[in-house]
Amino acid sequence: FFFFFFFFKQKTAYEIGVRLVGSEMCIRDRSKGVSLKAYNNRAYCFAQQAEFAKAIEDYSYVLSVDKESIHALHNRGLLYMRTKDFRKALNDFTVVLEKEPENSSAQLSAEYCLEQLGEARELCDISKNNVLGLPVN
Repeated sequence: FFFFFFFFKQKTAYEIGVRLVGSEMCIRDRSKGVSLKAYNNRAYCFAQQAEFAKAIEDYSYVLSVDKESIHALHNRGLLYMRTKDFRKALNDFTVVLEKEPENSSAQLSAEYCLEQLGEARELCDISKNNVLGLPVN
């Protein structure tokens, strides 16, 4: 009987994520020690619920505190792609690739953004190091 009751009391990932940092008090006063991991988790939950603007906001907050967060940069880039903001997505993927040149997911995503933007092949050389690793004519 306990297991049956426990099963129906389980929360969805979204409910748990919102509960982690979802109260207005936590959002207003981010200095209270709410971890960046909680914001990453909530952003993921918002994305799963197709609340892309809220997810982007949480990933952006993480990046305002930790500019080196590859996870937040990559996921925010994916969300920008999802919302068809390919220029912002490309910017995020470019930063990811500058830090992790072998990141194949970011490479493919950046290529897709370039295609959607109708950019010419010469723009594949985003940085001096050709972070996408594509041939430049």
